[in-house]
Amino acid sequence: QEWALEIARKDVDAIVKNPDTPCFENTIHALAVAGEEVGQVTRPFFEMVNPLKTPDVQATVNNIRPKLVQFGMEVSMNPALFKKIKHVYDHADRALLSVEEQTLLEKTYNKYRNSGALLKGKKRQEYQDLSQKLSQLTTEYGNNVVNSKAALKVVIKAKDAHRLAGVPQNMLDIYRENAKNDDDPSIADDDYVITMEAPPTAIYDYAQDRSLREEVKQVANKIGSEAPYDNTQIVHDILETRHKIARLLGFKNHAEKTIRPDTRMAGSPQVVMDFLQKNAKTYLPPAKAFYKDLANFARKRDGIKKLEAWDRAYYIRLMREEQIGLDMEEIKQYFNLENVLEGMFAHNEELYGITMREQDGKYP
Repeated sequence: QEWALEIARKDVDAIVKNPDTPCFENTIHALAVAGEEVGQVTRPFFEMVNPLKTPDVQATVNNIRPKLVQFGMEVSMNPALFKKIKHVYDHADRALLSVEEQTLLEKTYNKYRNSGALLKGKKRQEYQDLSQKLSQLTTEYGNNVVNSKAALKVVIKAKDAHRLAGVPQNMLDIYRENAKNDDDPSIADDDYVITMEAPPTAIYDYAQDRSLREEVKQVANKIGSEAPYDNTQIVHDILETRHKIARLLGFKNHAEKTIRPDTRMAGSPQVVMDFLQKNAKTYLPPAKAFYKDLANFARKRDGIKKLEAWDRAYYIRLMREEQIGLDMEEIKQYFNLENVLEGMFAHNEELYGITMREQDGKYP
């Protein structure tokens, strides 16, 4: 990372110190490819953070992220760099630029304009402090979620294996393997451990034991909401910090800062709200009707007087199986990795004319 950041700083410095009149090539395009090594180093790492978030990985994230944020602010708030960007934005002959180049120019200018480049004095320092604080809060939030998922589990002793009736065998094998790998001396190798590191959907969908579905749901609800990994205050702090940053940049709120014509297809928060309200009017009546049918189905089938959160997935599965013969376990056999990849490649070829073939040893 240090090596990549050093290259990136040199790339940006070369753009700033270039004595030629700022133009699309020596400023906008040069900035777009500056520090490519940073992405090459960090993207693969952050792709693997969630599945591999061990204490060592978390410590690495805590070390890396502040440096990336600091570098981002150095670039986005560099007045000499923004002056060059603005010169190109104000003077470029757009008729000579391709559609892609025009898009890159617009996005680059708006990105820097809305990332503190116009701030001065105390406001500039305040923006930097808030950005670092937000980075720390989001990192802490993510760590709490991962740590609490790792700490939470439901243990089914071997003698109570009947409680897992209905759960597919492949998931029972995973729960048994979890028990074998658990360091807790009270857990035997023939017990079953349901972890929260992946959503326990197999329990919600298949477990016939209603009390087990409820128990697992109640444990899952504790993710990030109980000490020592409680995110409640952190969520409030994140929202408050985002709001302060948005106001500092001249926006009414974080939504207005995030949803703009240059960042989102929607263009504004109001468009999103109108879309959601339209959807609510369209989908709410049939959703209520479906829920009523589901409640009736559960009552007639098993005498369930009140449908709870831990009942819905289970009875939706049963109702679909009964009404249209949809068995997800049967369908799974058609969605192994090779079939999915083959289908994805076929779609790419049909839609975009892209042919994909494996190149062993040619690329990393």
